Amino acid sequence: MLLRWTPPRGSAGTRGKTEKTFSTSKIIQKKISSELFRLRAAWDDTVEQLDTVRRENKNLAEEIKDLLDQLGEGGRSIHELDKQRRRLQVKKLLCIARFAVRQEGRY
Repeated sequence: MLLRWTPPRGSAGTRGKTEKTFSTSKIIQKKISSELFRLRAAWDDTVEQLDTVRRENKNLAEEIKDLLDQLGEGGRSIHELDKQRRRLQVKKLLCIARFAVRQEGRY
């Protein structure tokens, strides 16, 4: 009886398929890695832009608050000036009336 060597079943075909699958898997892995890198960079840019917008929003909100405070102070100042103007008008009318009474008393 002669012993003959026979390759294991499917070894040549399986090896080729395994190598092909492995190289395809490597290509897919590289594509996924580059896409992940691109997405991370885009994410970082977006987060940075969001931080910038938040800072600008905060600064604008503070500026609006300051302007509203100034308007409020201006409104109070206008109100005080208006009260003072009315008081001075009353004093003026009283002075004119007193002057007129004194003028009548002289003649």
